[in-house]
Amino acid sequence: MAIHGTKRPSITATMGTADTPERRGLGILAIVCAVFLFAMTDVIAKWYGEMGFPPNEIVFFRYAFGALPVAYLVWRSGIDALRTRHPYAHALRACLIVSALGLFFSAINLMPLAEVIAVAFVAPLFVTLLSVPLLGEHVGIRRWAAVFVGFVGALIVLQPGTDAFRPEALLVVGSVLFF
Repeated sequence: MAIHGTKRPSITATMGTADTPERRGLGILAIVCAVFLFAMTDVIAKWYGEMGFPPNEIVFFRYAFGALPVAYLVWRSGIDALRTRHPYAHALRACLIVSALGLFFSAINLMPLAEVIAVAFVAPLFVTLLSVPLLGEHVGIRRWAAVFVGFVGALIVLQPGTDAFRPEALLVVGSVLFF
């Protein structure tokens, strides 16, 4: 796609693939920044929820602001970067991720943030459990043991059957499953 009379290279073509200490350091910095920004997103969602904004509105604006860097990348790479051979799979993924974030932000409005994050640590359990039927992965006995220990840890956090159990925690579990 020509922009201003010249064809721009794709993002991946301009980034290179050389594995240098500088690039590793940049990668580590990028991960640290991403984790910080995701945590700030949760804090901001909690704050707006306490101000009375409904979760679906918070989700809308989270994705509206998230569309800005995507728009920049599409501008740099061209509209062909959005083409896919599996549009229905992408549409399903989009619906699932929006639903996941909606459930997560709903839970943030109803529970303390630390508890929501603690319950969200069941994500690796679902990834492991679903990797067998969906991807045909082989999961060895040690990984199943780790899943079991993780599940016990999640039960300790959730404390089902006690007064400490919050049904709202199931919103987080649903969110993680959709994610």
